[in-house]
Amino acid sequence: MQLRFGLHLGEMLIAEATGKQKIGTLQFMAMLIFYAHENYCLGYDLAPAMSKGAIFAYLEEHNADEELAKQLQVVLTAYNDSKTGQTFNEAAKAGTKKKTPAGVK
Repeated sequence: MQLRFGLHLGEMLIAEATGKQKIGTLQFMAMLIFYAHENYCLGYDLAPAMSKGAIFAYLEEHNADEELAKQLQVVLTAYNDSKTGQTFNEAAKAGTKKKTPAGVK
């Protein structure tokens, strides 16, 4: 499955995360893989090879597979190193910064 970490991926991750308090690790990885693959497919007029649900089910069924864990780490590193990943991570950090309480007068 080919992946591309482009603008579509970033837009879709933001759309999925909007309004949610928490996204589980498997859910995030399924979203990341699906939308990165969809991003690749859009550039080549292809249909995605798998659905997001099928990717999630595969990850859940094989969560103890050491080889899969290594592959997921490669995907996550490539995403974090991408411009889209860096932009998304910076936006997430900005959204989680705590406001400093106002001083008492």
